[in-house]
Amino acid sequence: MNLVAPGTVHTDGWAGREAGLEAAAGHYPLGRVGLPEDIAAAVAFLASRDAAWITGVTLPVDGGILISQSGLRGALRGE
Repeated sequence: MNLVAPGTVHTDGWAGREAGLEAAAGHYPLGRVGLPEDIAAAVAFLASRDAAWITGVTLPVDGGILISQSGLRGALRGE
């Protein structure tokens, strides 16, 4: 079994709360929140033959938020 651990994703659930999405985007090293397509691509990869030998992992699909405390934030943005 494999898992996908998404960060904040822009979905219809954010309707009317765009300011919250913009605020969240500022916390992500890549400068944006995720899109449903970002998560779908990760799920498709884990379900594909290319991932046939990958087992028991949790794949963060989070725009780098998990490593933002590691000092690599600027490197992710090309700074």
